[in-house]
Amino acid sequence: MSGSGGHAHNPFALPEDPQIPAPPLNCAAHGGDPCHVDVGGSERNFRRFQERFDGLGKLAERGLLVVLKGPSHSGKTSLRNRCLSYAMEALGPDDQRPDAEALRVDLSDRIRQPALSGAQRVTNVGRMLAAHLKANERIFETPYAAPDTAPDDADLGHWTASAGDRLYPRSSVVLVTPPVTTVDEIRRYWAGVDRGFLIFVECSAEGLEIPEDSEEWAQFEVAKWMLLETGMMLARETRELVERRTSGGGGGFRKLASNATDGRFGVDGSFPVGTVQKLLYLFYREHGRAGSGGEVTQDELSRFIDDQVPRG
Repeated sequence: MSGSGGHAHNPFALPEDPQIPAPPLNCAAHGGDPCHVDVGGSERNFRRFQERFDGLGKLAERGLLVVLKGPSHSGKTSLRNRCLSYAMEALGPDDQRPDAEALRVDLSDRIRQPALSGAQRVTNVGRMLAAHLKANERIFETPYAAPDTAPDDADLGHWTASAGDRLYPRSSVVLVTPPVTTVDEIRRYWAGVDRGFLIFVECSAEGLEIPEDSEEWAQFEVAKWMLLETGMMLARETRELVERRTSGGGGGFRKLASNATDGRFGVDGSFPVGTVQKLLYLFYREHGRAGSGGEVTQDELSRFIDDQVPRG
């Protein structure tokens, strides 16, 4: 089945593979859709990132640590990728800065290795980052020297110390770390932020408190940090997402009753973004064609969700 055929039978399927739910924030998922549907506070978070990043003048004087916190499947990775794309374009060459270069080091898919301590995991990331920096010496005005050894309690600063001072004025380093679950790991990454560095850290630990105004996270002379929190998808946002996705397809998809999402989804949000996407994908795969019924009612949608996700 072709990509367009997959979309014709399920508005929540990826065009290139109709068996896979399309990410709600995926630009390419459906031609003509706005790139990013504003769900789970994604637009607000992205604007906050833009404001903070733009205020740092392409990292010329200060680096930036971005912590993305939220439950699993709440849109952290989609938000991170959007912020990452924006930053890479801004830090790359343009008419005013033809010699600009941003080195991207994406270690987000590395196995977390829960048996190791936070310090050991950060040490592994530091060593991998150092290898990338050493292999890309063109971004440095003076050669980068990676440390040969590391203490047991090393933070990322052990590998980035003086790296910011060695970068060419229009060079930068963008690091995406593996996901973390402790504040200690975040602090160890924070210690490695220097001029010219942008670091993204995802954290999905529930109940983890990261106070943005704490003295421990006070602004350094060479760095700033920010916290972007993702969460549950509101009933209103679910309705808007369905309206966007079912507006195509020649009118062949069932519409939602005005109160259809007010039951199981909840006004305040009951599911993270990714779970909502998967539930809608499954519902429209089985019951979404216009010929299979009239408007989708609250009772019908709630019963379907209860079958998929029993109430706890």
